[in-house]
Amino acid sequence: MLQLKQQLLARLDAASDPGIVIGSSTSGYSMTEMALNAERPERFVVGHPFNPPYLIPLVEVVGGERTSAEAVQWAADFYERIGKSVITMDREVPGFIANRLQEALWREALHMVDNGEATVEQIDRSITEGPGLRWPFQGPMLTFHLASGEGGMAHMLDHFGPSLKSPWTRLDAPELTERLRDDVVDGCAVEDARPVTELMQERDRGIIALRRMIEGCAVDLPEYRTAVREEWIDYNGHLSEAYYVLVFGFATDQAMEVLGMDAAYRQREGASLYTVEAHVRYLQEVPQGAGVAVRTAIVGTGDRKLHLAHEMHDDSGRLVATEEMLGVHVGGEPAGAQPFPSEVRKRMAMCGSGKPDWVGRAVRM
Repeated sequence: MLQLKQQLLARLDAASDPGIVIGSSTSGYSMTEMALNAERPERFVVGHPFNPPYLIPLVEVVGGERTSAEAVQWAADFYERIGKSVITMDREVPGFIANRLQEALWREALHMVDNGEATVEQIDRSITEGPGLRWPFQGPMLTFHLASGEGGMAHMLDHFGPSLKSPWTRLDAPELTERLRDDVVDGCAVEDARPVTELMQERDRGIIALRRMIEGCAVDLPEYRTAVREEWIDYNGHLSEAYYVLVFGFATDQAMEVLGMDAAYRQREGASLYTVEAHVRYLQEVPQGAGVAVRTAIVGTGDRKLHLAHEMHDDSGRLVATEEMLGVHVGGEPAGAQPFPSEVRKRMAMCGSGKPDWVGRAVRM
């Protein structure tokens, strides 16, 4: 596999313009090894994401021994621009940072199964219902810093330092015998026998919910609620079609505020969301005085585009109207379509709330 990567990167090097930075994902090989046959190794970097990369923000960026600092910085800036959380490593380390820490825990877990000290289910619960609940907020270092109260990490090291000599962990991996392999495989099946695809979907939902909470967006986009006013009523005594659109517009404004494009943002940045396409379905009549609630979902996003779906329900819960709209971020200098700032993109990623089954019949991103 290493030889294949060396050949591939050498061919990319020969076929591409000299100023282009070339990145590769790898878990075991260093860029120094992979770019061995490249004529311009100074532009090769590793961008190592974490699984699942479409939800986990971490990317570890590091160059090889012959990679230029400019190429590493360009790659780090690129990943940050697309919303990733970047660790720029000072030098190559086998397995990078996160994988090394994950591997240490994994090896000890295998030892415990191999020695009959714990089951697969017990090991997983010891993390998901124990230290794993703290790690999304403080990593392992800060967790121990807090463990000793006011004394902090200094007290922790002074007090518990001698226990590091205790035989609590065995970092060398156990021999992967057929028995150990079967025990681990069978243990996973006993813990949860559902199909892998179903487990992955559950994992993804959990990651989304946790990241929403961490990022300060603990729920989906809030509903917009209002009562149907007298001036919105047509000659038939029901909500006029133009005012369905008005209410949907109010819901869009509320969504913009949650996503960080409020009045202060518009004044500061000189930018806002401009509706370029909208499709409304009028499903039920709504009388004066009735309450309506609009539920908003982010269907899709782009560098400059936001695709929303609104559902309007009345007091009884009936679906009375829908709107699908496509907005473009415009303004700023120079005037015209502008990319969303990184903070807005992060909020959009956290607040995406699913795609209603009626969406997609007209609007395309």
